Amino acid sequence: MKRRRSTDGFTLVELLVAMGILAILLGLLLESSRTAIRMQTSTEREISLESSLRRTMAILTQDLRNAAYGMVTDTPYVSTATAISMAQVADTGVHPVVGPSGSGFPNANNVQVLAPAGFSWDSDTPFLLVNPVQGLATVLDLNAASSVGGNGKVTLSHAGQPNTLCFSTGNLVQRLRLVGYTYNPTKKMIFRGVRARATIIETPLAFNVSAFNIRYVATDGASYTALADLPETASLSRVQLSITMQRGQGSSLLTRSLSSTVEIPKLFTLTTKPLRYVAPGTSVSCS
Repeated sequence: MKRRRSTDGFTLVELLVAMGILAILLGLLLESSRTAIRMQTSTEREISLESSLRRTMAILTQDLRNAAYGMVTDTPYVSTATAISMAQVADTGVHPVVGPSGSGFPNANNVQVLAPAGFSWDSDTPFLLVNPVQGLATVLDLNAASSVGGNGKVTLSHAGQPNTLCFSTGNLVQRLRLVGYTYNPTKKMIFRGVRARATIIETPLAFNVSAFNIRYVATDGASYTALADLPETASLSRVQLSITMQRGQGSSLLTRSLSSTVEIPKLFTLTTKPLRYVAPGTSVSCS
């Protein structure tokens, strides 16, 4: 009697079942991988957006903290709800004002200061004129500077821009760098502008910005949407900044916002309150 030889391998049905199970497992693995990739991409976009937001705010607040005496100005951009400018000290030199003394000082188109030999500023150099007694400061543009005389006196001429401030033995001037930020809602970008002579050099600071808001808070706590709105008797106490950025994420928008407050320092070595910016030509009473 002959024995039947057993055959090795799987039947067709067994192969089909195994392939079906394998296909299901591969499908689950593929979907799991796709989900993981989507989550990783989403996380990376969130981190990138938040990083851009923090970096933009850090640059803005750092420039504000580096402002000369906390001086917020209206140049190179008028400081409003969507733009802000500040005066930064270009060097450490401080020059005492010695004239022209008397009642004609506010309307004079020059400032006489004490300066060391070799003093030299380029034409169109912006400089800060400070009256610490009044707690006021204004920004002027140098038209021409005479040479240092034997008594160390230099005349800084600024044609067309009266001194505005009153004369005081404590008045001083310093050379400035004028920096500002402005928001373009059409391009959804924040630009940083640095005034170089008579022009403003702009560079993009941030993209995908859906909102940029600024508030100017006086020492009494009142809040304003423009620096010019502060009353003549008020001093700026702090600046509140808010930035919102958006980026596309699939069919939706990823939105992140960040706010910050920068305190304007009180200058106890110069004046007992923050300096208030006064636009050139503004009427200022002298007692």
